[in-house]
Amino acid sequence: MTLTAHDIIEGKRSRLRDLIDVDVDLPQATLTKHSSVRDAMRIISNENRGGVIVLDDARAVIGIVSERDIVRNISSTGADVLDWTVDRIMTSSVYTADEDTSCQATLMEMIDKRFRNMPVCSADGKLVACVETLQVAHAKLAELTESNRKLMDLLALLNNTEITVGPNVESTAIKAMFTTGEVECIVVRADGKNFGFITHDEFLRASHRVSGANTR
Repeated sequence: MTLTAHDIIEGKRSRLRDLIDVDVDLPQATLTKHSSVRDAMRIISNENRGGVIVLDDARAVIGIVSERDIVRNISSTGADVLDWTVDRIMTSSVYTADEDTSCQATLMEMIDKRFRNMPVCSADGKLVACVETLQVAHAKLAELTESNRKLMDLLALLNNTEITVGPNVESTAIKAMFTTGEVECIVVRADGKNFGFITHDEFLRASHRVSGANTR
């Protein structure tokens, strides 16, 4: 695998895996298709969630029941809905993300499609966790805050010579720039737009990550 400047910038972004690792308040209660709507409502109420995931016997996601689904059906049919099984009202076409999806991409998807909940699944399709919009937004905000802090530190170190590369520049060229020892960071820019910056430490971490992936 050839590592480019764009790959290094993307590798710096926070992932859902990072959020799951640190957030102890992620919803874990789930339902089966035979669970009642009353069970779903109890979980949503007790955990203060916008919805609850429905799984099959292999823990694969087969649906999601939202607070809005319950309210809409009760409004149109009455309280008898509470005794229905959730497969009668659940949304079967569920968008999911994997653990390596960036928080930024997840947040944009949730905003675009007006999701409050996003199931996160492992490579074999099993549910790992379910994240909510605010949790993903907080993770992205933390990433931006840390990035801005680093940028301010770097601006204090940079001299008047700005080292700039395009997003498709390969790692060999970037390595050569850092080898001189005179470069504190490299700005990645194209068509007048800044994509981000790469420090020497970040370059070394990205190179190590790719080397590890190539040996698997």
